[in-house]
Amino acid sequence: MALCKLESDWLVNAEKLVPLALVVEALEQAAQVCQLPCIGLYMAEARRLDDIGDIFRVARVAPTFLDALQDFCEYCQIISPAICAVLRIDEDRDRVYFYLDINLDIQVTIVQIIEYAISLSCKVYQALGPPDSGPEAICFRHSPRVNTLDYANYFGVPVSFRQSLNAVEFKLGALRRPMPSYNYAMYFQLRDKLMHTRRQVHRFEQDVRNQVRLLILMSECHLDTLAQRYQLHARTFQRQLARAGLTFTGLVDAARKQLFSEMVLDTRMGFGVISQALGYANQSTLHKACLRWFGMTPRELRKSGKTALS
Repeated sequence: MALCKLESDWLVNAEKLVPLALVVEALEQAAQVCQLPCIGLYMAEARRLDDIGDIFRVARVAPTFLDALQDFCEYCQIISPAICAVLRIDEDRDRVYFYLDINLDIQVTIVQIIEYAISLSCKVYQALGPPDSGPEAICFRHSPRVNTLDYANYFGVPVSFRQSLNAVEFKLGALRRPMPSYNYAMYFQLRDKLMHTRRQVHRFEQDVRNQVRLLILMSECHLDTLAQRYQLHARTFQRQLARAGLTFTGLVDAARKQLFSEMVLDTRMGFGVISQALGYANQSTLHKACLRWFGMTPRELRKSGKTALS
C-alpha cells in the first residue's frame, strides 16, 4: 500500500473515491509481489457484495437487471472519466453486450483491474439475476495469465482472449425479467440520490477520447457514428470539436497510439492481432504509425520496453 501511495482507510470505506490510477497500479504490483497472476479474480471472489456501496443497493431494487446494468454504466461515467462502460442491445440475437475499458493517461497494464471488474459484475448478476441463467460468454483483450481452462471453470462459461473488447454477453430476455426485490419508490429515491451526490462535471475532451477509444475497439470508429453518440450532425459535431481544439483525425491517432502502447506490453499478443484491433488495413500501416509515434518499429519498441506516452 505504501509503495502505491494508498491510504489504509481506502480499504474499509466503500464510499471513498480512490484515484483509479493508484488502484490499477496497486493490483498489478500485488499480482507480482504475491505471485498470483489472477489476483483480480481472487479479490472479486472474496469481495462482499454489501460492501460495494450504494450502487449495489440501487441494483437490488431496480425494475430489471438490465436497468441495473444501465445504472452501473452511468455510475461509472460519474465516478471516473477514465472508465468506459457501455451496453449494446441486439434485439435480433436476443443478446446484451456489456463492454468495459479503462482509459488512463499513464502507461500501465490494466489486466488485473479489468478481470476484477468483469468478475465482480458476474458475481453481482449471479446474486441478483434470474436463478436459471447467467452470462453466456466473456471476452478479454489481454492474453490469459493462467490456463484458459482455469478461466472457463472460474466463470462457468466460455472465455475468449486477445479479443477486440472486454465484454460480457448476456441473454436479453433474461435481463428483462422483473427483479424479485424490485421496489419502485425505493429504487428511484436511491438512484436519484446516488447520481446526484456522485455527479461530477467532466471535460468534453475526456469523454470524447473515451468514446473514440471504444469505437476503435468496436471497429466502428467513424465521424458519423461518434457524432450520433452526442445526437449531433457530423458537421455540427466537427465544429464542437474545433471549439475544443480537437479534430476527429487527431483523436483517432492519439487513441490508437495509447491503445498500441498498452497492447505492445503483452508479448503474447501478435502484431497482426494488434493491427486488426486498432483498425489498420494491414500490419505495414501499424509499422509506419509506430515509427511516427515512437521512432522505432513495433518489434524494437516491444524489446526496449519504452512505451511511455510522453
